[in-house]
Amino acid sequence: MKQFSLLLLLVSFSVKSQTIIPDPIFEQALINLNYDVAPIDGSVPTENIETITSLDISFQNISDLTGIQDFSALNSLVCRFNNLTSLDLSQNIQLTNLDTSFNPNLSLLDITQNILLTNLNCSNNNLSNLNVTQNINLEELICSENNLNNLDVTQNTQLSFLVCEVNDINTLDVTNNPLLLILGCSFNNLNNLDVTENLLLETLGCSNNNINSLNASFNTSLEIINCSNNNLSYLNVKNGNNFNIPFFNFDAENNPDLSCIEVDDVNYSTNTWSNVDSGVIFSLNCESLNIEEKLIIDYKFFPNPTKTQFSIQLQQGLELKNVSIFNELGQFIFSSEKTTTNVSNLSQGIYFVEVTTNKGISTQKLIIE
Repeated sequence: MKQFSLLLLLVSFSVKSQTIIPDPIFEQALINLNYDVAPIDGSVPTENIETITSLDISFQNISDLTGIQDFSALNSLVCRFNNLTSLDLSQNIQLTNLDTSFNPNLSLLDITQNILLTNLNCSNNNLSNLNVTQNINLEELICSENNLNNLDVTQNTQLSFLVCEVNDINTLDVTNNPLLLILGCSFNNLNNLDVTENLLLETLGCSNNNINSLNASFNTSLEIINCSNNNLSYLNVKNGNNFNIPFFNFDAENNPDLSCIEVDDVNYSTNTWSNVDSGVIFSLNCESLNIEEKLIIDYKFFPNPTKTQFSIQLQQGLELKNVSIFNELGQFIFSSEKTTTNVSNLSQGIYFVEVTTNKGISTQKLIIE
């Protein structure tokens, strides 16, 4: 009887020490890594995996990671380019690095218990929900090309890298992310974006949204900004660091309501930043130009450039009230009420012609040679 009881105990111990691995492709990957031995039998000795700290099983065509819960010491899991549909890592509480990218059918990801997680890449998945509110140590988050409608990063105060492009995100609050260096949120449905609390921000990509106002004047380390294809009517990049933004790092094109951009140096921006819409001007103070948000280009003037004078041609139904000339600093030079204006006494440079008509005010750039 004692021998029989001992046999049952040994059998019980043997069963408990096995981790079930239902996906044969996952088990084969473990065999290839010498964590199991052939033939494939649907399980792996738990003692072989419970001390593993790093696991990379990318490009394996795995569809089920059941058994991953017994990798209790796991710090890093990389499972890119597989066929996963769901992944529960709630028992892998030592995890600090996770990469599930390019699992196009992955729609469920549970990381709510992974408090130590610092790096997460779940891009090119099929997630409609991503809960990172418990991941308070998260420093890097990449969740581009999913189906996210919202993303709450208000609890991720250590976040320095956030890329959530190509989703359906409607609101994004980054005011609680003071360490943020890189923010990429292009191709979403954002109407507003407040980056005034992100004082360390170096890269800002927010193109292809519906943003109507953007103040980057507090981002004194900003070196890259792309806010093209929005609905901007206000853009302030006067942050003291414009000279460190070369032409290829600035893009504000396709903002039809944008008429003036506030900058550090008008000459530098005018001569360097070409990725702006026709008619957009740079100024130290857009308010000083008296430019209204709903400006339309309602006149033409020629020749431009000119040396001596220019003439104004108004659209039909418009009556000229006043013509004012401003220098590139936004300072008033003189005004006239004639359609032909003599500028022969002005020095060479860039000026702005503000025309007041019976239907409003419009401003265009004039070059005097």
